[in-house]
Amino acid sequence: MDIEARKPLVSVITCTYNRANTLPKAYESLCKQTFKNFEWIVSDDGSNDGTRELVEKWKKEGKLEIIYLYQNNNGKHIAANEARAIARGYFDVGLDSDDFMSEDALDVFIKAWKSIPQDEWKDFYAVKARCFNPENGKAIGKDIPGGRMICHYLDAKYKLKIQDEMWSMSRLEVTNEYPYPDIRGGRANGGLRFYPEGIGQDLASRKYKIMLINDALRGYTINQSTSLMGRGAKYDRSRENIFMWTHIVNDNLDYFWCDPKSFIKAAVGVSMDSFFLKYSIKKMMGMVHGVVPKVLVSMFIPAGYICYLRRR
Repeated sequence: MDIEARKPLVSVITCTYNRANTLPKAYESLCKQTFKNFEWIVSDDGSNDGTRELVEKWKKEGKLEIIYLYQNNNGKHIAANEARAIARGYFDVGLDSDDFMSEDALDVFIKAWKSIPQDEWKDFYAVKARCFNPENGKAIGKDIPGGRMICHYLDAKYKLKIQDEMWSMSRLEVTNEYPYPDIRGGRANGGLRFYPEGIGQDLASRKYKIMLINDALRGYTINQSTSLMGRGAKYDRSRENIFMWTHIVNDNLDYFWCDPKSFIKAAVGVSMDSFFLKYSIKKMMGMVHGVVPKVLVSMFIPAGYICYLRRR
């Protein structure tokens, strides 16, 4: 397959909501890319801060091939599904509206992918690179052993403890096998602001391999949104994070002995977020499937309640 002949080869997808103040950094980094065969899809989740006008101005500049989508506020996950449905690339790359990429980022991704024997491409989902702190330029997280490795993502996460934020160029065909659930309405109307991205990656890992590379390619704004005991802004991501906690205990428990701490954290998270959401114990346990996951979550309900009390 001559992927270089595909126009565009890469679809860069940015889902945004009222980020007209940060989008220029993403735009500027895309304009500087050494690799040019890509489109930029801006999927606007109901912004009212001049985002549309800003993107339309960039379209007129003609520096990039830009597609602008608009939807009423339904959450980042719905905006992403809409963008992927019209994306034309062989690969998709998600670029958050407050992040940016190094000038050679897409080049590095493509070269890494092409290092995989072509007859094995069907077995791969993505190339994953490290991120860097935009304040000091330092790479985030653990070095990749040997600088580059091929594995299943779940093995990397639980066996090798590579759990820091990474950034992916994925095969769009595979990404679309694992769409986000169609939970609409946005946070104001009983929906979600986002659906945890890692769930689809975990599910794809059961079928496909990835390549991890040591290059730090994405400037990533660090936050503590899934920390159990973090301080700071009022905790308000229970509705979103509980999907991740229940996914971990329901779907990944075969990796428990590789990394017990991660599964205990998830078990505590299930009950903590259930308390924030005012779920009954019956409803909480109804989200957990199977005897062993139910036992695990039950054991840590007291710890979850303590976390809830400390964070409310």
